Amino acid sequence: MVAAIAARALASAPAECAIPAENARPLDLNIRRDVDHLEADLALVGLTAERFRDYDRTIPLRSQSIDARQRIAGRPDRAYHYCIAILTDQVAAAHHLDAGVIAAFK
Repeated sequence: MVAAIAARALASAPAECAIPAENARPLDLNIRRDVDHLEADLALVGLTAERFRDYDRTIPLRSQSIDARQRIAGRPDRAYHYCIAILTDQVAAAHHLDAGVIAAFK
């Protein structure tokens, strides 16, 4: 349900590296409902980061220098990894989980 609401919000929002805030509560990964919740949160993080990468690809070059043209090829992937890191930290903080636990969970 959380994923469905967030997906609708994402469809109408401009591409940015942000997910809707939710009430902070600890998750117990021994409880299936909490595992499902974390899976939905991480799926939303991935979808948001992909949209952010796709948006970054649409930003035109401001310079035609050799350096600018070489750097633009990797810019969307850097934006994706940045967004994944920021949002994963946000999910970890909201659910009182260590980032290492989330990394192992993926």
